[in-house]
Amino acid sequence: MDEPVPVDSGPASPQAAAPAVPHSIQAALAVLDEIEACLRTIVPGHAFAPRQVLSQTAAGPSAQGSLSYRMPAPGEVDGESAIPFLSVVAAPDLAETLLQLGRERLAKCRRDSPPLSLPSGIARPLLESSVYLERRELQTFILGECRGTLDRCLTLILGEDWVVRYDINADPPIINAAADGVARPDNPTRTHEGFCYKVEALDDETFCELRNEVVKTGTLPPLAIVGTSEAENSKPTKGEVRMWNEDASRWITVPPKQAFVLQISAIISSKRLRGEMCGLQPGLPFVMPITNGSSIFYAISHFDEIDGKRYHRMAFSPVRTLDFPIRLAHFANAQLFVSRKPLRWPDALSPALLCASDIAPLSLSPQMQSALDALRFQTGQTSATRSSTLAAGNQETSVPPNFIVHVTAWKNRSDPFSLFLLDQPRNSSSPPLPLPPTGAFDFDGYLAAHHDMNVYTSTSFPDLVFKFAVEGTKAGLELENEAITYSRLYNAAPSAAASFAVQYIGYYLCPDSCRVVLVLERGTPLYEVDVARQDVLELLNKAHAAGVVHGDVAPRNLVRTPRGLRLIDWGRARFAEGAAAGREDYDQLDENFDLYARSP
Repeated sequence: MDEPVPVDSGPASPQAAAPAVPHSIQAALAVLDEIEACLRTIVPGHAFAPRQVLSQTAAGPSAQGSLSYRMPAPGEVDGESAIPFLSVVAAPDLAETLLQLGRERLAKCRRDSPPLSLPSGIARPLLESSVYLERRELQTFILGECRGTLDRCLTLILGEDWVVRYDINADPPIINAAADGVARPDNPTRTHEGFCYKVEALDDETFCELRNEVVKTGTLPPLAIVGTSEAENSKPTKGEVRMWNEDASRWITVPPKQAFVLQISAIISSKRLRGEMCGLQPGLPFVMPITNGSSIFYAISHFDEIDGKRYHRMAFSPVRTLDFPIRLAHFANAQLFVSRKPLRWPDALSPALLCASDIAPLSLSPQMQSALDALRFQTGQTSATRSSTLAAGNQETSVPPNFIVHVTAWKNRSDPFSLFLLDQPRNSSSPPLPLPPTGAFDFDGYLAAHHDMNVYTSTSFPDLVFKFAVEGTKAGLELENEAITYSRLYNAAPSAAASFAVQYIGYYLCPDSCRVVLVLERGTPLYEVDVARQDVLELLNKAHAAGVVHGDVAPRNLVRTPRGLRLIDWGRARFAEGAAAGREDYDQLDENFDLYARSP
């Protein structure tokens, strides 16, 4: 005979004689009993015990373990895809609040409209404890505990398909910070909803000390983003976040413990920002569990506005063992950050109240700024770059989504989606992209496709092209580098940039489909190589004088505009100074254009 399954009984029900109910209702209530049994099952945890495993292996990590993290990229912390981190404080036990919300939701379902049937494939949770050696193993364990149970229960209770899976933003990594797993509606326009979680491969003692030390510190030293790789023949990178070390009086690589806080902040704030962009109700609570498999704490988030700028404050609940029905807590958590009938979070535990702190943004001292300028000079980054400087979460500039474009037709997609402004030239006299009278337009022209990058046109804007790519892919990174190149050129010297490059309109985000969009002036392509050698060299000389190397000069990357011949496709461009600014691949140039002279 099977052993009884340990469950969370919840509040005791009053004893009363049950009235007779129709058979269909009895069957529905039996289904709900099955769902509750799945959600209320208390599952043994997963212990980080490398010594036990290493006794049978030749090598592996240390018994103490180490933080396993992905450092957030600059785009995740400079206000474009996340809100700058400012402070973290202690919060009460949020697990009990989530459990109570879950019980109340199930009770309401029992009273109102219990599901009539179980979905196919619903699985009872596994009741086996385990040990793990690596973070990836823990990810697999956590995902396996929820897939087939939590997602099926949410599907039944909410009447729409839900999925539990690895974060959609984790592979490939995109601008938005990636969690380790998500529970969300199975709808491509609602990938930002639901909840996410983060795992760490640490023993209980280290895990608890890490949380306590972070809360005790309360904030981070000043942060800054330093530039891109400018080495010859190297591909541009997205930069690196550095932290000011007061003792050494220099900018250092962010240590693991501080990076741990920064990543949590980037994950939560970027998810919340995408929710805002996609029209979620303002003020919805976002609660993220962080677990090592046997212990857990929760992070709750609040956006604070100071002097017209937004900052991210967090509160961490105490660490507690996983001796409670974690799936019931997940079940409630998934229904907080949603567009359809979100659960009501207690007013007494409002994020603004829990995350309140007197820590204020800091400014860089002259010593910090001088050291930062020197570091950026070493990495080839100038003051004209798009990346912002952060000081304890403080940013110089924040580019808000200035307008929204609803697209009603794109290739085979019929559902509308939105574009949000990330960047546009500050020194340009061109007005923002105008909206048609209907407020929506179609991408009704398909111009080109190259390496997962699609180029569209619209009859609403016949003089523009729209370049689409998925964030984080090779094409997406090239498109981002192209946007950075245009932004630097047109912000530094717009007249000079316009003499060799097409007009830069702006760089946009489509959060529903995780795509970025570059909008540029449209030119007439050169289907036949009828351009004079001197005309190409003249364009290159102007670009080199502006400090930029194109890196991919070919007939396909030249167009004619009303102002003359112009270079396009700056995805492989890099900035350089002095003699390095003239180092194009002239062997490639000669082959493509039959040019035999070198640039002066």
